[in-house]
Amino acid sequence: MGAGPFKFVKGSLGDQIVLERFDNYYGGADELPPVGPAFLDGIVFKVLPEASTRVAALRSGEVNIIQAVPSHMIPVLATDPNVQVVSGPSTQPTWMEMNVNKPPFDDIRVRQAMNYAVDAQTILDTVLGGLGIVIPGPLSPYNNFADNSLKPYGYNADEALALLAEAGWTDSDGDGFLDKDGTKFSFVIDVRPSSKAIAEAVAGQLQDLGVDASVRVWGDYSVLKPLMLEGERMAYIGSWGDSAFDPVGHFEAKWHTRVEGTGNGRGNFSGYSNARVDELIEAGEVEPNVEKRHEIYDEAQQIVYNEVPAVFLFLPDIIEASTTNVRNWNVSADGRLNMHDVWLSD
Repeated sequence: MGAGPFKFVKGSLGDQIVLERFDNYYGGADELPPVGPAFLDGIVFKVLPEASTRVAALRSGEVNIIQAVPSHMIPVLATDPNVQVVSGPSTQPTWMEMNVNKPPFDDIRVRQAMNYAVDAQTILDTVLGGLGIVIPGPLSPYNNFADNSLKPYGYNADEALALLAEAGWTDSDGDGFLDKDGTKFSFVIDVRPSSKAIAEAVAGQLQDLGVDASVRVWGDYSVLKPLMLEGERMAYIGSWGDSAFDPVGHFEAKWHTRVEGTGNGRGNFSGYSNARVDELIEAGEVEPNVEKRHEIYDEAQQIVYNEVPAVFLFLPDIIEASTTNVRNWNVSADGRLNMHDVWLSD
């Protein structure tokens, strides 16, 4: 704050932030023209949590750019001659993490069955308008160290049923899966409001298979997060940023054993722990040789892929929209709004 093309004027994080052009900005890198002060006199960032409110503000001209456009609103915006919709690859792979330390997800066969039971491509097509790609494992396919030999599990209801039967779950009367003790296969998928539609689609597919899956939407992530880290919840659908395109900052957060007081496992909501994976993650963080790093992370990804602490879903595209008088603006893969080179036409 204070060294970029804009400077802070006033604001509140829950309402809006006002910036104005910093005329003494050094200009930016020579290799990234235009070089010099920003074109705009200033910018106002407004906080509009509801998607419908954002869309209405854009169409009325109250705002010029909105983020996080729901896919079901794209057709509406596409009919507006004063609006343009722009999308592009994101850096936030999405999974359904499963609590590997509690039944039924403490059984690897059940976790594998969940991967075969969820049709990620259909959910991507129907809920997200096909904007994104199905992912095969624990890293974004765009990560520089992604193992491209891994393939998505793919939807296979027969394989899912066979694995559940092998794990002792049967649905003899069509009323849902029961284990040998008569316990019903039932769990809740926790989710934040932005992923509600995805969670409902996943739960619907599992219900069709005979699994009693339901969805709970949490408005306050600060309440949900510690519960998940302590292993008190069963499943969570969410994402984790991968903006550096390197496993460091991403892999150790999601797939390293949680170590209190460190960054390791800070986003590990499945409770997954594998000593060899931990060892590989720590080795990869300090290994200077790129080829050796590929070997290290390939092995780590293969282990996580095989032990499936999550249902690997997809990497959704970023979807944003603007009024048509916005010039030289595009989506940024990491979600930032880079406004240095943007201007408004007459």
